[in-house]
Amino acid sequence: MKEGFTLVEVVLAITLVALMATVGAYAFSPVLDTWLIGSSRGQAANSTSYALNRMMNEIAQLKDAQSVLTATANQFEFIDVDDNTIDYSLSGTNLMRNGNILARGVQALAFSYWDVNHQSLAGPAVSPSATDLWRVSIGLTSQAGEQEVQMETQVRPRNLPRP
Repeated sequence: MKEGFTLVEVVLAITLVALMATVGAYAFSPVLDTWLIGSSRGQAANSTSYALNRMMNEIAQLKDAQSVLTATANQFEFIDVDDNTIDYSLSGTNLMRNGNILARGVQALAFSYWDVNHQSLAGPAVSPSATDLWRVSIGLTSQAGEQEVQMETQVRPRNLPRP
């Protein structure tokens, strides 16, 4: 007498395993979707946070009141304490620093400028004049996948003379 499985038994076993795998995958799908959403949001948040921190640290190192070269709503260019010219702008969906990509997936970049009396400046004075800005606000909106992250920070350059 031969021992083994018939073709019908093998096909039935394969069908049951496939059915159980399908049910298991369907039950696991919401967990996977949640992970993907969290992963995209985390990626956007990390990229935005890194870019904002770098910008904040470098803008704080503005050389002096005559070192602001460009100060518009979407571009800020200045000279730092080491005599490096630093230029931040948006090109498509790339946040640029001196022509190099600092962050990808950036949907919006906004600079706002404030004077010593905390009044908004539409267009601060730039070099060769001494700037009248006292504080810079930076807003970034980034997107990764379907997830969008908005962050804002403010920085006061250290080397501007106190009134």
